[in-house]
Amino acid sequence: MGINVLELNNTDKATPEDIDNNLVYWAELFKADTWEKFRELAKDNPDIEEVGNLIMEVNADTQAKEILEGQRRYREMMASQYTAGYTDAEDKYAGIIADKDATIADKDATIADKDATIADMNATIEKLKKDIADLKTKKN
Repeated sequence: MGINVLELNNTDKATPEDIDNNLVYWAELFKADTWEKFRELAKDNPDIEEVGNLIMEVNADTQAKEILEGQRRYREMMASQYTAGYTDAEDKYAGIIADKDATIADKDATIADKDATIADMNATIEKLKKDIADLKTKKN
């Protein structure tokens, strides 16, 4: 494994191998600070020239940039509104569910109390039935 470093400002120190491998060409291409310099370097390479023309066209077409920017902003706005709406609804329903859970717990406790009261009453009724039976037996 090896790492090659291309120093854009040191093309004057390039070896013949660097020149043969087009490293100097690529360094000059990346250093181009005007479209004229870029086009001059790309004129003998149709692929690079095509990429340069595409970049120039996209950068020059402000209407296309505005449309793309508008689309990006719209997507962000919709995503944030959806997320915010979802969070608000989620919080609202979580509160409603918590209230209903508390109500159910209260009703469960009330039912348990009533079950205990009924059990006590049944025990009392059974004791009274036994007492009545005992009294009837004693009377006879």
